[in-house]
Amino acid sequence: MRRRSPGHGILLGALDRAECEALAHQTKDSDYSGVIGSDERAPWFVAAAQATGITFAEAVPQRIHALADPPRYPGADGSARQVVADDAPLLFEWIMGFHREAVPHEPMPQFGNVETSAASGRLLFWMVAGQPVSVAAIARRLKITAAINSVYTPPSKRRRGYAGSVTVAAAERAFAEGKTVVCLYTDLTNPLSNRCYAKIGFKSYCDSWHYLRSPPRDLRQ
Repeated sequence: MRRRSPGHGILLGALDRAECEALAHQTKDSDYSGVIGSDERAPWFVAAAQATGITFAEAVPQRIHALADPPRYPGADGSARQVVADDAPLLFEWIMGFHREAVPHEPMPQFGNVETSAASGRLLFWMVAGQPVSVAAIARRLKITAAINSVYTPPSKRRRGYAGSVTVAAAERAFAEGKTVVCLYTDLTNPLSNRCYAKIGFKSYCDSWHYLRSPPRDLRQ
């Protein structure tokens, strides 16, 4: 079976309906992997794209959460440390776990890319008794905002406040860099993660929809 190797996804900004529909037509020949947009923007885009013959899987409901005030640690033991290049094998194992649980629809991570991320300085481990127990990444840095993603705790270490703690540490690092708002996405079908982030100070900002493109029929066999 040949696999489709899609390009990057389309992230919709502050567009009105006509602009979303126009973009769907302008990109109909582009090999994008899917589209993400808040409120009605993604459905507007998808409806217009479907009219050109493009098909999509069922939408993944998401919520964007924002943090502008000092976060609250959940009281877990331990402290944060930066992930370094030597951590790449463990980080790869955890990123694979995150992928299988949270984003199985996305392309599988490659060790070389994870190795580069480990050396980038944008990931933090939460450490307990000298051992990593959770990880989080600062995914994007803009002028006044930063986004956190890839928050993962191995199953045997969960429900101890480690994910919340490493997320707070990542947020504090972003604030120390001069950012004024930190945001993250959650899957609305996972109420546990939504409660976790609310406890440390994140507030719901808006709902979002992620539509993945379906592979062409000749690549499904």
